Amino acid sequence: MDREMIVDAVSKRFEDGTTALDGVSLEFARGEFAAIVGPSGCGKTTLLRILAGLEEPTSGHVELAAGGGRRDHMAMVFQEQSIYPWMRVRENVAVGLHGLGLALAAARAKVEEQLDLVGLRAFAGAFPHQLSGGMKQRVSIARAFASERRVLLMDEPFAALDEQTKIGLHGELLRIWEHTRKTVVFITHGIEESVVLADRVYVMTGRPGRIHARVDVPFSRPRDVVALRGDPEFGRLVVHVWGLLREGMAA
Repeated sequence: MDREMIVDAVSKRFEDGTTALDGVSLEFARGEFAAIVGPSGCGKTTLLRILAGLEEPTSGHVELAAGGGRRDHMAMVFQEQSIYPWMRVRENVAVGLHGLGLALAAARAKVEEQLDLVGLRAFAGAFPHQLSGGMKQRVSIARAFASERRVLLMDEPFAALDEQTKIGLHGELLRIWEHTRKTVVFITHGIEESVVLADRVYVMTGRPGRIHARVDVPFSRPRDVVALRGDPEFGRLVVHVWGLLREGMAA
């Protein structure tokens, strides 16, 4: 396996004495799409913030194959819409290019490429208040992919969206990912969502969060996110992950 990132025995204890994570160890392969599921409060977001370098673990460490600071290699998409309300769509996407040292013409071309990938070229001059929730998240995804960072961390980015919009964005995310093959770590409460998107699903226990199980997803790529839901094997795998989640909550 060509490793991208190793998480070695990471634990996190807060000042109030709460232990959010306890000895979490993971390995992510380069170009892998990994999903992490677990009950509310199990430390999923804390783990993602540690991966991003936004928080430090109490013990253990995170190692990148590329070396250097984690913030230099990570882009993050949050559950909350994090685009700037005073900037137009094109300007919001361009924020992801800061620090890349691109010439003006190259930067403009990169922005237009990302707008095409997420289907927002026609809305390039719009402000966020003129967009739907799903379109705002597409802007966030375009900005993250434009940054050219190796690893994309996604913290329940579609949780607030209706089911129809969410399924549509699943398809768009996979289409963009197939184009770039970044390493993705995707946090979600949605079991079906994790199975539709990921190569591997990691199941966490309740707090303090530990890794309870790893499930390899056998479906070939590229995936039709609607047709896949009609596959009996898909239903069986979803039930299996649910069972592991219940075990983890009782552990």
